[in-house]
Parts: sequence; C-alpha cells; structure tokens
Amino acid sequence: MTDHYSKIEISRIALFKKLSLENMEVLNRKPTPDSWSALQVIYHLFSSEENILNYMAKKSQADLGTLRNKSISSYIRMFFLNRAIKSNKKFKAPPVLEKIPDQLSIAEIEQKYASIRASMALFVNKIKLEGKENKEIFKHPRAGYFTIGQTMKFIEIHFDRHLAQIENAINIAKKQ
Repeated sequence: MTDHYSKIEISRIALFKKLSLENMEVLNRKPTPDSWSALQVIYHLFSSEENILNYMAKKSQADLGTLRNKSISSYIRMFFLNRAIKSNKKFKAPPVLEKIPDQLSIAEIEQKYASIRASMALFVNKIKLEGKENKEIFKHPRAGYFTIGQTMKFIEIHFDRHLAQIENAINIAKKQ
C-alpha cells in the first residue's frame, strides 16, 4: 500500500518539476477545442483524488463490522479496471469531474495537489492503524468497491494513463 503511495508521490513531484520548465500559455492551451489542456488534465487528476479521499474518509467512519471485507471479486474487478485503463480506449469522466476551469495556475494546482496527497498519506496510515486496510472503502463509479491498497493502485494507474495525455497536450500546444 505504501509502495503505491510512494510511487504516485514521486511521479507527482517529477511531473511538476517538468512542468515548471514550460510556458503557462502552453500548459493552458487545448490541443483541440474539445480536449483538455495539460493543466486541465492535472486538475482532473487532483479533483479525482480529492473526491476519492473524501469518499473514503466518509466511508471509513463506519464501524469495522459494517464494512465489506476484501473479496476475490474485488481482485477480479481491479484486474479488469487495470486493463481498461491501460488500453487506448477513451473514457468519459464522471459528471462530478467534468467542471474544469479554462485557465489554471500551475502554482495553485501544485499547492492543492500536494495538500491532497499529504492528506492521503495521513489517511492511509489512519486506515492501517484502525485495522481497516482489508475493508472495501472506496466505490469506483464503474468497477465497484476496493480496499485502500487497491484504491492506491487505481490512483497510480489513473495518474500514469494521464501522463501521456499531459505530454501530448504540451507537445501539440508547442506546435500551435
């Protein structure tokens, strides 16, 4: 579980280090009128993680006995979710994540994202201390319930999928 957190945090820091070298106009430019700019993709990522954290925080307040134990079906769902995310298939973001501002500040996004990740680290440790790491506390909109470890894996593969989209948006924006 902490391996997934460490990996996603290292990836986030590396991403912002790379983005700091780019022009704000490039980062805010959409490759096409109906696609997201690099900063809009990052906004989507941190908004997703913020919603995941908020959901898990609420769900984890339940008594230990009322939470579902991890099951073989959650491993099967994670396998198929992982394959779907790693495919080239395009997925529509859930409605709650569709409202993304047109112009964004990299400094503001970086600060908010760092804050969410710090809260996520505290939450992961809290779940471990409470003995809830094998409880299904996150419900993915399409794939169902997952444990904290499986959720961290989802965040990792979701982040990795969007890295290519961010790089593509920057490369196209530089050519416009």
